[in-house]
Amino acid sequence: HISKCLFTSCLILTANIVRNMGEIKNVDSNGKWKESIHAQLDALQTEQSFVCNLIRQLNALEGRFERLRIENACLTSEKAMGAEQNYTSSSGGDPQAVKIQRLEHKVYEVQEELTSLHRAKSSLSDQLVAVTTGMQEKEAEVQQNKNRVTDLESELMLLKEDCERKKEDIEQLTTLNNVVRDEYNTLNMTYEALNGQFLELKKENAELVARWILYKSKDADRLNAENDQHYQLQRRVLEASLEEAAKDFNAVVLPSSEECARELALGTLVCPCSVVPTNCFFSLETHDADLHTLRVSHHGRLLATGGEDRKLKLWNIARDGFTYSQMLMGSNAGINSIDFSPDDSLIMAASTDYASRIWSIQDLRIRHTLTGHSAKVMACKFVNDVSKVITGGHDRTIKIWDLRSKACSRTIFVGSSCNDLDLPKSSPSLVFSGHHDRKLRIYDLRANNEATSVVDVVARVTSVSLFNNSHSCLVSCRDNTLRVVDIRTNAVLTEFVAEGLQLGSDSTRACVSPDDSYVAVGSSDGSMHVWNADTAALESALPAKHTSCVVACSWTPDGQAFLSCERSKQVKMWSHI
Repeated sequence: HISKCLFTSCLILTANIVRNMGEIKNVDSNGKWKESIHAQLDALQTEQSFVCNLIRQLNALEGRFERLRIENACLTSEKAMGAEQNYTSSSGGDPQAVKIQRLEHKVYEVQEELTSLHRAKSSLSDQLVAVTTGMQEKEAEVQQNKNRVTDLESELMLLKEDCERKKEDIEQLTTLNNVVRDEYNTLNMTYEALNGQFLELKKENAELVARWILYKSKDADRLNAENDQHYQLQRRVLEASLEEAAKDFNAVVLPSSEECARELALGTLVCPCSVVPTNCFFSLETHDADLHTLRVSHHGRLLATGGEDRKLKLWNIARDGFTYSQMLMGSNAGINSIDFSPDDSLIMAASTDYASRIWSIQDLRIRHTLTGHSAKVMACKFVNDVSKVITGGHDRTIKIWDLRSKACSRTIFVGSSCNDLDLPKSSPSLVFSGHHDRKLRIYDLRANNEATSVVDVVARVTSVSLFNNSHSCLVSCRDNTLRVVDIRTNAVLTEFVAEGLQLGSDSTRACVSPDDSYVAVGSSDGSMHVWNADTAALESALPAKHTSCVVACSWTPDGQAFLSCERSKQVKMWSHI
């Protein structure tokens, strides 16, 4: 009975151990795995105590077995002694024999019980060995699970820390998102408000543009009416001058504008020898504000002047001076450069208001307004073909305009502010431009927009003037030097310098005489300097007749008179006598 109980208890213990180890592996799904593991470990400890009790019982059984064995040995000895006595006394009926028989029977029973105990002991020993082996394996598995639990706890701590950091990041991002959303809402409201204002301003701008166009139309009509009056007055003055000139036997007969234009276009105009100016015999204040430039017409009968007062004035040139002829209106800012068309029928002016305008000299009306530059326009020139003009400005571009389509047909990006430009009469496809970056650039309009030649002239270029032979170019520079550049070799041939010469601005214009014999320029102190173009010798240093900086000068086409203008409104006329 004891062996059966012990065997049953061992089986129950083994089953409980297996069940507990399975429960350790299956962690509670609700996350209370620590409490579950502790409970299972307590149950395992209880089972281990039960096994220990079984072992103690087994040890007790072994002690009892040993006592019974000793007792059995004693009984066996007594039995032997009784047999001997029985042998010696063969007579029956002895009570001692009955006692021996009972003892033999008792010994037999004890031997049977001892045999049964041996079998139970052997079975329990085997079971105990198996249970012990299983317990050792389970203990090793428990230790592994404990180590795994420790690792999982460490990983769980790291994950908790990472989770906390993620929560903080989420909170920061949420706060930032709220701020950005608030800013977006504010900006959206601001945009809506500004968009409403923009639509209102756009509508107001359209109304203002319509009103401005209406006012400009009225202003143009008024200017045309004034020009008509000036034209009628000019005709009367011209008729009177012609009548007076007819009486003067010394009157000079100049070629007609058509003949002069034809000869200039063909390059066959023969100029008499130019004179070296020595005496200022006529002076007149021409404008209400600073004077910027002047230009003499190709036939030599008209002088055009422009200045800061936004007016383009025409003057009749006579032997003894010049007289007011007419005024062209329409420019919105100061005039920087002037040029006549080859037939002297049109006149063009470049302005500070980023535009150039072309008037008809006959009816004094604006024919074209050329807008497209993004800075003030400093130079303008007619091409031999009257349908094309060229302009250059401080927006670092040179633009070619088609007057038939009234649009810019080509834009050349030159990389530096253009202060002046000129075109040779013999080759109108070439353009010579002087720039702020100390370069003289030559462009061929038949090619691409790249300069065919670039000449370094040491200092900033203020003006460009081509000789009539079309082989040389006069360049005035801010280092107070005039240089002649050979177009064929792109080399500087001659330099003109003089003591006291100082160019007054970046737009000071030098000039070449009609016969290419002389070059001249004005100084900031009001004096004039004239050099021999062939020898570079200073021919004349005219005294400071001007009261301010001289900005431009020019010979008349016959070379017999010389004109110069100063910034402070005065234009002076010079001769050699």
